[in-house]
Amino acid sequence: MFRILFILFMAMPYLGFSQKTNFIVKGSIGQLSAPAKVYLKYYTGTQTKIDSAILRKGKFELRGYLSDINRAIFYVNTKGTGPSREDYRYLYIDKGTTTVNSTGSAKSAVASGTKIIAEDTEYQTALAKAMKASTPEEVQKQHYNAMENFIKAHPSSIICLRALYANLSSAEPQELESLFLSLSPEIRNSNDGKGFFSAIQVLKKVAIGQTAPDFSQPDTDGKTVQLSSFRGKYVLLDFWASWCVPCRKENPTLINAYKSYKDTNFTILGVSLDELSGRDDWLKAIREDQITWTQLSDLKTENFAAKLYGVSSIPQNFLIDPSGKIIAKNLKGVELEKKLSEILGNRNYIK
Repeated sequence: MFRILFILFMAMPYLGFSQKTNFIVKGSIGQLSAPAKVYLKYYTGTQTKIDSAILRKGKFELRGYLSDINRAIFYVNTKGTGPSREDYRYLYIDKGTTTVNSTGSAKSAVASGTKIIAEDTEYQTALAKAMKASTPEEVQKQHYNAMENFIKAHPSSIICLRALYANLSSAEPQELESLFLSLSPEIRNSNDGKGFFSAIQVLKKVAIGQTAPDFSQPDTDGKTVQLSSFRGKYVLLDFWASWCVPCRKENPTLINAYKSYKDTNFTILGVSLDELSGRDDWLKAIREDQITWTQLSDLKTENFAAKLYGVSSIPQNFLIDPSGKIIAKNLKGVELEKKLSEILGNRNYIK
């Protein structure tokens, strides 16, 4: 009798869990076996969940409960020591069964089985085609066209919202708002939809032609510096961080621009997104990269200036004219050289 009760007691958590199961992720990862594991990190409401399963001759199965479509992260770890950024891929999961197969890694895994997976595959294929364009300008144009065409064809897909979010830092907010308003009411009124609409309203305030919002933050010596104190100069407001690899790679371009035009009415004002714990790394990066223009940061988790300017990814910059009006955004490489030559006169860059 005790044995029967014990078995029933042990089964209760499993039965409770199974009643709340509405999605399955299963498949095979080569011929991997224990201790190798797969992990699935996903969000349900306000909670982050991480489920795992041991691989047995490559086979695995994960079960869970979703209230809505989620973008999850799927990991493979041959040592079974937990989620590792060494081998992962993003994965949309929905109610029902998603199948994930690969020859031995998460990065090479192919997913199938649900409508959201089919839509994501369609969109990613269109983006890959756009990347084959001959010039960076054409790539950006084709990328935007791919997004626009997908949204028109799938206005009720959550993929549309993810695509719009990915273009927050590169496309004009008015264009993104127009595309957003063409989505289905269900997508627009979702929590993510409302969040995107709020982000667009912020970006409209820092669009080309708008007056740059003023702010003040401490410099590297702790002295408070205000953006408006640079009125009368062209200012390249540059958002970056010591841990941002693309930012560090772009710094030589900014240095050349600064050396070439610092004796005119042009300067650069850097705003770092480093936090208080990364202050030493911030100062070290300034020294290593030989940055000599003014650098600011409030060293907070959410930098006030970055939030004010709707900065969702870095590097990002805003070119502000002497009257305080934003005249260009996200100028990098040759584009920055061309723009500065246009407004400040053509000169040979100091290398």
